[in-house]
Amino acid sequence: MAYATSTNGLKDLIVANFIAAAEAGATAVFGSGGHDVSGDPIAVDPTQTALHNQLIANPISASNIGEDEDGNVQITGRLSESDLVGSTISEFGIKIGTTLVGVRNSAPKVKESDEAFETSITFIF
Repeated sequence: MAYATSTNGLKDLIVANFIAAAEAGATAVFGSGGHDVSGDPIAVDPTQTALHNQLIANPISASNIGEDEDGNVQITGRLSESDLVGSTISEFGIKIGTTLVGVRNSAPKVKESDEAFETSITFIF
């Protein structure tokens, strides 16, 4: 019997293509449907194609996309001081094109008018 495995070259190719796709059109999506009635984060469903209650979508610049020494990719989304003032935020996602590729849920946070807000997802390859 013969065995085969992928090499680190495949990981490098996947990461390079993922970064190129993100730089060409990643969007940060923020919503308010990531928590239950008790305020606890709900589990993320890997088959999810949209946030439960998306409130805003902001483009992500290439400067907010980075790779660490292990080949993992971190993408950061930001809200300006004027975005979603008074809204409850508990969902964060990354879309590349129209495809949701990452989601993070959290306890609810009310967005204040005097604060910018940022959060990240690290994609581990």
